[in-house]
Amino acid sequence: MMREAHLAELLDSYAPHTDDERRAIARMQRLLETGAAAFDRHSYVPGHFTASALVRSPRGDEVLLIHHSKLGLWLQPGGHIEESDGNVLAAARRELIEESGVVEPRPLQSGLLDIDIHHIPESKRGPTHEHFDLRFAFEVPERELRAGSDATAARWSRFEDVTPLDSDLSVLRAVAKLARLSR
Repeated sequence: MMREAHLAELLDSYAPHTDDERRAIARMQRLLETGAAAFDRHSYVPGHFTASALVRSPRGDEVLLIHHSKLGLWLQPGGHIEESDGNVLAAARRELIEESGVVEPRPLQSGLLDIDIHHIPESKRGPTHEHFDLRFAFEVPERELRAGSDATAARWSRFEDVTPLDSDLSVLRAVAKLARLSR
């Protein structure tokens, strides 16, 4: 119940920037009303929450990206919320450490940096569904990286060098928000 209450507070305090974000927040709030199923990776209709991390470099001018093994794109670290995660911020932090090997990641703010709902195609793991992604901003004290988990590589990219050619538009939007936060 603590996880649900924490997420309800995060969604209530998120200030949408666009009509698309307002609709996404409303959909996320409806999903949250389903209770524990909203966090279950095997809940496919319409989908489930995931948590991810947009990470600022120690110098404050780069973002950490991982090369996702299944999608073949450079994305922010993130993934499914586990039963052992105390809340969605803890899930984003755990995924960040697992996929990039960073040490001592610290949140840059108490709330959400960005939100996204994206389609996941059918695979041997399950039917088509949606990921309701909750994105948090972090910083790390050191640049050292080591790809792990779902990542085939990890790198630092200058904010302005992230392009739709090797990432996706939702990542570009979130990176732009991180860059504004870093000024």
